[in-house]
Amino acid sequence: MGCAASSHHEPLPGIDALELDVMGTATIGKHNVDDTSIRACRTLEHKLSGTSVKTLVLYSKRGDCDVIPTIKRLPAPVESVQVDQSVSHATTICSCFLMESKKLRKVKFDEGCFAKIRCVGSDFMRGCSNLTSLSFDGDCFRKARIVQCCFLRHCTMLESVSFGAGCFSKVQTIESFFMAGCSSITSVHFGDDCFSSVLAVGSSFMADCTSLKSITFENGCFAKVRGLGSGFMANCANLEAITFNNGCFSCVNCFQTDFLKGCSNNLQAANVHCSAPQALQIAIINAGLDQTKLK
Repeated sequence: MGCAASSHHEPLPGIDALELDVMGTATIGKHNVDDTSIRACRTLEHKLSGTSVKTLVLYSKRGDCDVIPTIKRLPAPVESVQVDQSVSHATTICSCFLMESKKLRKVKFDEGCFAKIRCVGSDFMRGCSNLTSLSFDGDCFRKARIVQCCFLRHCTMLESVSFGAGCFSKVQTIESFFMAGCSSITSVHFGDDCFSSVLAVGSSFMADCTSLKSITFENGCFAKVRGLGSGFMANCANLEAITFNNGCFSCVNCFQTDFLKGCSNNLQAANVHCSAPQALQIAIINAGLDQTKLK
């Protein structure tokens, strides 16, 4: 059924969880969801508005989809999205994938999903203003080469995010504002070898995360980076603990002097575990931290 007929679709009643094949036809009970429902967000919104669907599970029955389409601005009552491991064969994901899905509260990316994506479009989940929980299991986006701007920007209720080992491990370029302005986030964890091939990072990677208290970079994170844009973690005014494990940020020339600008008040009396190079030590000095308390 084509997009032109979308206005005649009836909403899906009485379903709490909807499993949606990203490129084929999903059948839930007696209800069919044709392939246009995910390709045209207005059609999907029509199907979900006024229903009881709270959880959307995206999967690929055939395992051979090439392009993951945009499903931005998911309507209420959808609160949770899970991207299944079967969505692992696509090579392209459109910009604005879940952008401004303002009622969305939880998103989980299963291990290995989007494993063959080469480019992650801009505004991937920007402006999901009620999102509180987000996790990427190991090896998500493991072959992506570029992450365009504003990946998680202004997810203002997000409290924590974790990137499993090997996530984004082949990415070479991260554009600006990756997760800037996530003002409620308190902790971030990057697993082993996350972003381990990145050469360049745009400005304000996670600037203005004003509630952030702890961040951990596990072994090999950002190991090859040669240039960091300004204000990588600027104005994270409540940051208390930061850990750089072995091999992180190993290039001595990669740090801007404002890497930790505006982070000194609380971090000064806290733990900075650092096995990183001399340039990081310079960034720490420039932030006004007390070196006697660095470990």
